[in-house]
Amino acid sequence: MKKEVSAYLTVTLALMLGILLSLAFTLLDAVREEAIRTEIESAMELSLFSVFGEYHRKLLERYDIFAIDSGYESSFQGEQLVAERLQYYLNENFTHGGSKNGYDLTALQSEGSTVSEYCLLSDNEGQVMKQAILNYMKHKKGLGYVTDWIQDYGQLSSLEQNAYDVEGEWERTNQEIQQKLEERKETLEDDEEMPLLDHPADHVKEVKAEGTLSLALPSEKEVSSREINQSEYFTGRNIRTGTGVIPEDKTFLDAVTAKILMEQYIFEKAGYFSQEKDDSYLKYQIEYLLHGKEKDRENLEATLDRILLLREGINFTYLMSSSSKQSEADLMATLISIACLMPEIKEPVKLVILFAWSYTESIQDIRILLDGNKIPITKSDSTWNTPLSQLISFTLHLDDYNRNQEGMDYGDYLKFFITTKNEKELLFRFMDICEMDIRHITGNTSFCVDQCIVMLQASSGITSRYGGSYQITRSWYYE
Repeated sequence: MKKEVSAYLTVTLALMLGILLSLAFTLLDAVREEAIRTEIESAMELSLFSVFGEYHRKLLERYDIFAIDSGYESSFQGEQLVAERLQYYLNENFTHGGSKNGYDLTALQSEGSTVSEYCLLSDNEGQVMKQAILNYMKHKKGLGYVTDWIQDYGQLSSLEQNAYDVEGEWERTNQEIQQKLEERKETLEDDEEMPLLDHPADHVKEVKAEGTLSLALPSEKEVSSREINQSEYFTGRNIRTGTGVIPEDKTFLDAVTAKILMEQYIFEKAGYFSQEKDDSYLKYQIEYLLHGKEKDRENLEATLDRILLLREGINFTYLMSSSSKQSEADLMATLISIACLMPEIKEPVKLVILFAWSYTESIQDIRILLDGNKIPITKSDSTWNTPLSQLISFTLHLDDYNRNQEGMDYGDYLKFFITTKNEKELLFRFMDICEMDIRHITGNTSFCVDQCIVMLQASSGITSRYGGSYQITRSWYYE
């Protein structure tokens, strides 16, 4: 007799096992997909962090600015090398330090990375550079630093805007005197001699041709002979621009505070006459920012000429207001006009004497500044240095002046001039200086500000050995 055996439990378990295995593999695949997404996102963040960690060290050390040199100290221009570095870091992160074992749940690999958008340090007419500077000044120095810097240049600004045109009026008055001499010559008889007009202002005008720097420079000081070829630097060549959106300005500074911090930064990082930076190429960097000439000497001369024009106007205004100085000039002009038998030239001669007197005092003012001392903004009888009797020999007495006076030194005049400078021009020339200084550091001869990346958006195509392809895009920037 044949015995029947029930197998419904075995069949049920077999059917359930198939369902359970299907569920398990489905869950495993879902876990793998979630792990892949998590790993891709984490790897991308870590890789971008690593890319931005390769900032240009010399730029940071010298100017406290973070940026990636997209050429990596080569002459290569473009974002391709940055994309290659990103792909390298992605694959390093995917392989967990280089291990490619079979138990890797994700088995990911980057097949290609691109930088779709990027912002350069020089973009937006230098505003990206300005933002980097303000971030540094705000976080490293603090806003309390602003109050230590604020100076009232209102009086000096007003004096410069309304300065008497000494140079132009001096020339016009000389022409007037010459015209009177010509008129007198026409009235002379054949046997009469033309009166000889000789006055100190003419001698001052002859010496003036030597130039402000040659006259005012102290004998113990030397002028830098450094020069550049401007076409090799930022302001003189074709500039690359980025393709991305400019990072949002999160400094939250008002215009006045931002301007002051920018000026503070410039004087912290750039040198000038008698305050040169040891690691700078051009020695008179502030003077270069003001005038943009290729030679140190030319920039210094242009700066001193601007100070001279300002001081001449201020000093002439004082002479016109001083009754004692007016009397001295009037007496000298009277004697000269009597000596040449031409009383009609007394007033113009007096005027050119005053012009020459204000010039000689202004040259001495500059000598004082170049000596590292201060001069008051406006003069008085007690602070005036040049007596009228030294008008002809003033160059022999430039070191004879009142010391330890209150007022402004040479650096203060430079700060005033910087406050009046066009911001775009200032930023562009500052980028010139950055390139000059860093290129003269070994291994950085190809450094360019317009290949320094501060923000980028990158994409990467990623595949898994288990099948599937993925795309990720992320942005990153220095804050």
